[in-house]
Amino acid sequence: MRTHTGWLAGDAERVLAQLVESDWLGLPVTVADAMASRPEDPTAFIVPPLLPEQPRPFTFGKNNRSRISGWA
Repeated sequence: MRTHTGWLAGDAERVLAQLVESDWLGLPVTVADAMASRPEDPTAFIVPPLLPEQPRPFTFGKNNRSRISGWA
């Protein structure tokens, strides 16, 4: 029986690489370096579609409060 310890189980590096390759996520380091970062020194990242100068990807925003507000 396989025990999962997290959402991505053993696939996090591949998924992170796909997000970077699709330009949905920006990393200042390699994917391997980001995966090796420790909680006391985390790797910062950028989600370009959510930058203020980009068109808003969601219909909610500054005027409406949603249940997921503050998640990013």
